[in-house]
Amino acid sequence: MSPRSTAIPHLALRRLAIATSMVASLPITATAQTSPASTASAEPRVRANWTLANRYSTVALRSVVFAGNLQPRWLGKTDSLWYNWKDKNGSRFTLVVPTSTTKRPLFDHQKLAEALSMTARKPVEANNLPFTTLNFTKDHKAIRFVVDSTRYEWVLASETLKSLGKTLRDSVPQDEEREVGGGFGGGGGGGGG
Repeated sequence: MSPRSTAIPHLALRRLAIATSMVASLPITATAQTSPASTASAEPRVRANWTLANRYSTVALRSVVFAGNLQPRWLGKTDSLWYNWKDKNGSRFTLVVPTSTTKRPLFDHQKLAEALSMTARKPVEANNLPFTTLNFTKDHKAIRFVVDSTRYEWVLASETLKSLGKTLRDSVPQDEEREVGGGFGGGGGGGGG
């Protein structure tokens, strides 16, 4: 017999011996793990802490997490944009003009809240305005928004508010800028091309 032919049966016998010893030790190991004496000496059982888990539920975090994303709204064909950001201090509209590296409030929130309170005859907080979206006029001199089915116009230069009456469904005034189409950051729909 050649040395190669005797090596194969020897290797097979060795593997068989290892497998047999492993199988033989399994019932002993399984018995040792489930015996009451061994569980008492092991680490204590971990229990679910539902009180702690409920502190991190979606409902509980809603009062802590305000805005998870930011959606820029472009001003016409310019590089300027505005966005609405909500955090623990309330909601605010911000204007960004990249060419002059300017980032400032889009309008005076306090003055708009006071004017809206007087016009609508109900209290309005400056850090919690009753609208989250707005549209610019095409000349970018005024913004328009809807509160309780009534459309308003805020003239940016003079800081004056005018009620435009009840909104008509699906009506877009000719002098108002609206974003068209979808695309990234457009606000008109999906997030892609």
